[in-house]
Amino acid sequence: MAEIGPKVSVIIPCFNSGNYIKEAVDSAIRQRSPELSLEILVINDHSDDPGTLDALNDVSGFEQVRVIDNQGKRGPAAARNLGIAQAKGDWIAFMDADDMFAPNSIAARLAALRAHPDAAWIGGDVAQCAEDATITEASYFRARPRSLRYLQEPFDSGEPARFDDALQVFLDVALVNTTSSIIRTSELRATGGFNETLRLQQDLHLFLRLARRLPFVFVPAVVAINRQHPNNSTRNYEKTLRWRHAALSMLARDDGFRKNAALKRKLKQVALELSHEHLKQNRHVPALIWRAISLLDLTSSLPGS
Repeated sequence: MAEIGPKVSVIIPCFNSGNYIKEAVDSAIRQRSPELSLEILVINDHSDDPGTLDALNDVSGFEQVRVIDNQGKRGPAAARNLGIAQAKGDWIAFMDADDMFAPNSIAARLAALRAHPDAAWIGGDVAQCAEDATITEASYFRARPRSLRYLQEPFDSGEPARFDDALQVFLDVALVNTTSSIIRTSELRATGGFNETLRLQQDLHLFLRLARRLPFVFVPAVVAINRQHPNNSTRNYEKTLRWRHAALSMLARDDGFRKNAALKRKLKQVALELSHEHLKQNRHVPALIWRAISLLDLTSSLPGS
């Protein structure tokens, strides 16, 4: 049977992820159906681990997979942007190399177009698993009160929910992560892709820019499985918060966000969280500095710059 319907480009950045990349790619390949065509772009971000290079060579043998070498190690944001530039699909879905798509992940998200045909940004729920792929949390967004405030109705009804004022929602809580997002290619390119100067929180920076342009549609089904392991980049919460404050600060200096009161409140909240994190470690001077940044409504620069 001939394939019909939209073409989806799945972009997977990979740096020394040989232990996981085959499983990630396999979960993407299983999304293919007669109603959906796929291309899978694995962006090799200058991996130097022999096991990873062997795994990349193996997955490159699949017809629908292209392994694209980045010019040097440029980080996940630049790797994803290279994939965005090379993508041929109508839609782009992202996956981290250590994550997986749930069965029917892409089809479940695109099914929301029946109720919301103009949708350009669709997300879904996330499960978490241990390093050996054992599920440790079946529904991330259902389990968290802040996200559940917005998602109780779609979880109860089983129907997609549309958020027309997505920016106000996402400044409170992000209702998606990178692996559970699927975005129309034209809109993603118009938004400008990922900011390559951000080592962490480049996803939040993109989501808030998307939310200023587009409604967000949430599908109440688990579409992604995030693997938790010792090398996850978000394990260090204080480091994550510093990059979050830097990402939000970038937006606060942008003309499109400069007068947004909710963004200013978010900056204050993150600075206060940083102050509390330093206090937990008895680091009183940085705790006082971040407290002052919160009180004075100051922005911050990139960590280490």
